[in-house]
Amino acid sequence: MRQQCDIKNFIFNTALLLVGVLCCVSYAAGLGTYSGGFERIPLTTEAWGRGNAVTANPQYAAAHINPANLGFTQGFQLGIGNTIRPLGRYENFLSAEYKIPDKRIGVGGVFTYKGIANLDGLRNDGEIYNSTSYINTTLKLGTGAIISANWAVGFSATWFYSRIPVAFNPDSRSIATNTSSTIGGLSLMAKYKNNNGFSGAFGIRDIFSYSDWSYKDKDESTWIYAITDTMPMLFVAAAEYEFGILDTQTIKISADFNGYWINSFFERYEHVALAMNYGFEWSPNKVISFRTGIRDILLNRNFFADRPVWRDENNPRIGFGVGINLETIPNWNLSRKFGVNYAVANSGAQAGFEHSVDLVFRW
Repeated sequence: MRQQCDIKNFIFNTALLLVGVLCCVSYAAGLGTYSGGFERIPLTTEAWGRGNAVTANPQYAAAHINPANLGFTQGFQLGIGNTIRPLGRYENFLSAEYKIPDKRIGVGGVFTYKGIANLDGLRNDGEIYNSTSYINTTLKLGTGAIISANWAVGFSATWFYSRIPVAFNPDSRSIATNTSSTIGGLSLMAKYKNNNGFSGAFGIRDIFSYSDWSYKDKDESTWIYAITDTMPMLFVAAAEYEFGILDTQTIKISADFNGYWINSFFERYEHVALAMNYGFEWSPNKVISFRTGIRDILLNRNFFADRPVWRDENNPRIGFGVGINLETIPNWNLSRKFGVNYAVANSGAQAGFEHSVDLVFRW
């Protein structure tokens, strides 16, 4: 009887996923890109392993992924992670979530660092210049509130900071850098979950996300702010279905749909697009989980109008991961719950593999 119910729920929730796809396809047609290195890439190792399809039910770093999930947080949770990417790039994050006792409100924050801390060996006319750096950091603060037994809403805001090398200085053999510091990146999200293992989410991410780049005229002593780079605004719909098999095993199937329609200041793109992410997780027991997924499957107008061009534009990435939950190991007293996650994925430039590892503590 239980297996029959699971099959019915699986069919029902799969149908909801298909409806979501059809709704999103109606406006899918060129994919916006982030400026300043704020890329559309996974943040957590869980997301790297599951094709970045975790918006419906993120296990940690919710302020970055889906602030509505902060309403369903229990206790205090801390996450820390590192990703090594090709071409010497590193990415790190530190996240925290806390559910206010006896309240329907949870709060959280995520700090991220992306870039190359030590760019050395750069040459101009054969001369080696002093080391410099390329840095992108964000700080997201969010809150989520439960509004009913099944629904929660959330909000987050972001501080963006970037520093990039822009010019050689022959006199000092140094490299000039420009910086940008802005506040925006507003996200408005909603989450639904029921007792049958289904979770869904929808909303808007990155409203008023931008970078202000400045330059200094050679004949002037003051800085002149000349360029504003706007980032895409994302329309997000996501779903996840978790069900049990053979009494001790669980499976999670998830999908994210990111629509690129307008930029963060409400200016419509000439060619809008849809990026799709799909994830799968199998847990044979309570200790270990195996993950896989595919992300950034692109659907735009060239899918119908010019299939060879679409093949060049479409560049999906596949990820694999494993998670270990040490909560169930006897005599493990470090914390109420301690998890270790690892994932590997191919890079977008096909320049090698990207490796991610993180730790999650819960009290």
